[in-house]
Amino acid sequence: EIPGARWKLPCYICHRRGGACIQCVSRNCYTAFHATCAQHAGLYMKMEVLKKAEGDKTTNVRKVVYCDVHTPGEEGPQDDDSAGITVGKPVISKSSTPRAPPSDLLK
Repeated sequence: EIPGARWKLPCYICHRRGGACIQCVSRNCYTAFHATCAQHAGLYMKMEVLKKAEGDKTTNVRKVVYCDVHTPGEEGPQDDDSAGITVGKPVISKSSTPRAPPSDLLK
């Protein structure tokens, strides 16, 4: 289930509000963007299946995604900003002013 507030966040890449946005996992960064916009922009995105408990039929995943400012190099994240991710924890900005993406993301 996607929290209702996610549908209201503007994507900083395409500037549209339609569709649910995800947010950068870096501490204190609330930059929101659509998953497909992030893929097209080449942002760092990783999804890993968490180990299931015996008999558990639910598959939990940990998603790690960074905005352009916090996207790590090819070697992956340098610090462990994603360590505080909790499955199902909504992270929504209280700021109503989205920042503009760098011009190279809009190409």
